Parts: sequence; C-alpha cells; structure tokens
Amino acid sequence: MKVLSLLIMIVFSFNANAGFVNAPNVQNAQVKRIYQGTGTVYVQFSGVTMSACPGAGGYLTPSWAEANGGTVNEAATARMLSVLLAAKAAGWKFEVRYKINQSGNGGWNSCAITGIYLN
Repeated sequence: MKVLSLLIMIVFSFNANAGFVNAPNVQNAQVKRIYQGTGTVYVQFSGVTMSACPGAGGYLTPSWAEANGGTVNEAATARMLSVLLAAKAAGWKFEVRYKINQSGNGGWNSCAITGIYLN
C-alpha cells in the first residue's frame, strides 16, 4: 500500500501543472489592474495582446496552487506583487512571461503569469 501511495504521489507531482503550456512572451506591457482577494492574485495588463488570456491577464503563478505544482508560495507572491505595484506606480513597461492553462474555462484561470522582466 505504501508503494502504491508513493507512485500516485510521484505521478501527481509530475503532472501537477501538466495542463499549462508556454506562451510567447509579450513586450511593453503595463499593469492595468490588480485583484488581490483572499486567494490567488489576478493581474491585467494594457498595451499587449496575450493569446488565450481574456482581458490580457492571468493569475500570478506562485499564488495559484494549480499552476505552482500544488502549493502556494506566499513569499514569491509577495515579491512578484511588489514589483508589479512599483511598475504600476512608476508607469514602467516590461515583458510578461506566461503559460496558458489548457484546462481553463475562458475566464481568469486561462493564464498563469510566470514572470515579469523589467527592461
């Protein structure tokens, strides 16, 4: 029974974010809106088109367990959010790196923001 449990855990670990595929990075984005509730953080960008991402936005990967290997990383979420808030306040343009959620429902869960690259 322990072996079966271990195998299931290993398979789940490898497939935890298997439904997410890399998308092309987008240049010259600016933060348009940030939604911070009690769970995942959603960010919408202006000045860009992000394929499969309604409203050119998505959840921050470290705040979204489904996209982050089954866990939420509060520290990484806070760091990413602080960079986005600074970028919004300063009006900076930057590159957005993201993945498309193949299991998304056409809403906010369609994309996961994996990185922000300030030029």
